Amino acid sequence: MYALSAYALSKITIDRETDSKPEVEIFILTNGVHTDIVMPTKNDQIDWSKEIQFKNTKAADSTYKYIAMGWGDKGFYLETPTWADLKASVAFKAATGLSTTAIHATYYKQMKLGDDCKSMMISKEQYNRLIT
Repeated sequence: MYALSAYALSKITIDRETDSKPEVEIFILTNGVHTDIVMPTKNDQIDWSKEIQFKNTKAADSTYKYIAMGWGDKGFYLETPTWADLKASVAFKAATGLSTTAIHATYYKQMKLGDDCKSMMISKEQYNRLIT
């Protein structure tokens, strides 16, 4: 049921906003299990490093140019780095909403486009909505 739902829901699309300008580059990044939205660490609209401080990361390196954020089931994030690590109990809790959720954030120095990382341009107004 979970796999069928995930497949069916992934086919839902929306139309592009026709009046938007390509002003801010963001990325969609996946490791095959988790999907993140990757944004510039700093621009004229927001400085994410003030919200998620570099000093609270393992590297504590302020030269990172991008921040990736994902939202989902906390157990899934902590216990399922790959599909091989998936446990039935974690999948059940995630699918039914019986556990807590979490936002995870990862800093990157650069983004490399590929099958796992796609770039897209959005307007500043769209980015404001994403920030909110």
